[in-house]
Amino acid sequence: EYDYWAGTVSLVVFALAEIILFAWVFGMEKGWAEITRGADIHVPSIYKPIIQYVTPVFLLAVFIGSIPDIITNISSETDFWGWISRGTLIALFMVISYYVKEASINLKTNNL
Repeated sequence: EYDYWAGTVSLVVFALAEIILFAWVFGMEKGWAEITRGADIHVPSIYKPIIQYVTPVFLLAVFIGSIPDIITNISSETDFWGWISRGTLIALFMVISYYVKEASINLKTNNL
């Protein structure tokens, strides 16, 4: 259960969310400045469109392709410990999300 949900599904979902936040919400120009600032080697500019367009499309394709497997996994019979595992992962996600929100509020109030 842990390997499937944390190592397979969540990996793709969070990578997709991260690349969208980085390239589209944060902005590719600001993101590119962060990537290249202090870099020991020159990062070729071909990676700009790869980060902004190619990576999200591939991650979305992987996620969409895995939807039937996700549905099968959700609807399959799960024993008590399987449900405990799923609940633990959801609770962990909620706790981490809460702390991220609190850290964001703390950064804004302290002007960091």
